[in-house]
Amino acid sequence: MKMDWLRLWHEMPIDPKWRVVSRRSGRPTSEIIAVYTMMLVNASQSCERGSLEHWDDEVVAAAFDMEIEQVHAIREAMQGVVLEGNHLTGWERRQPEREREDNSSERVRRWRERQGSDVTQGNAENEPVTPSNEMKRPVTPSNAMKRTDKIREEKKRKDPEHIIPAQEQAQEQDRPIALIDQQYIPLFRQIAGVFHEEDLPPTFKRISTLKKAMKVNHIGGFDRILEAASNLASSLSPPGMKRYDWLLHGFDFEEHITEFLTRKNNGKPKPRKYAAVPDDWRPEDAVATTAK
Repeated sequence: MKMDWLRLWHEMPIDPKWRVVSRRSGRPTSEIIAVYTMMLVNASQSCERGSLEHWDDEVVAAAFDMEIEQVHAIREAMQGVVLEGNHLTGWERRQPEREREDNSSERVRRWRERQGSDVTQGNAENEPVTPSNEMKRPVTPSNAMKRTDKIREEKKRKDPEHIIPAQEQAQEQDRPIALIDQQYIPLFRQIAGVFHEEDLPPTFKRISTLKKAMKVNHIGGFDRILEAASNLASSLSPPGMKRYDWLLHGFDFEEHITEFLTRKNNGKPKPRKYAAVPDDWRPEDAVATTAK
């Protein structure tokens, strides 16, 4: 039986391999990701899951308002990257067949088992778990996160010098970008390109700051941010300032963007003009002039 769903993963839209495909095909990353998503759907619907049995460049081109040659170029550029002939590489690892036999209740049961003894120790009021109160307080990912935070706080209380492992710090500081916020990635790359930082990673923090800056009324949206970036890149500012992270820093981005919207730092200072001083001028002349 064919599946009516498939799995995606958080890093898929920002995977560095799309830059390789983009250079080979000459097409933007947005088109490449759209074509790859269609490949995933096609491979999931095939009798031999993972292979592009019913792939048609013309159908895909019509779906995305592209030229057939463009779709063909993207598909050819994917060979050796995400395609091996007519088969998507990594399919068996990311789309395991055993998932076909799972239903929703079975997945929930396994998820609850993974929570371990923490689930069976009671609710927030230390009330023993019984069939009745378990129905009142269902186990959800949100509750699991609260329990994790509670355990962490307990460790800090017992050990004041407790340090969060570096791996956990990295996860907290650079969380996956939400699917709805991934639409800001092309805008991020456009600004980064102004500073010749094409390889700068679109992290959660950078995308969040860009999203926030675009909604500030006195900044005026993406076009104004891009204008400030261009002014900064062509200014006489130190090289350390001509970076994406300096312009769109988490705290000072409003001040930095506003400063370079005026173009006041976009050229050499103009010399001031003074009247010529007579050759026979003496200091007492200034006193006499003031007296008059």
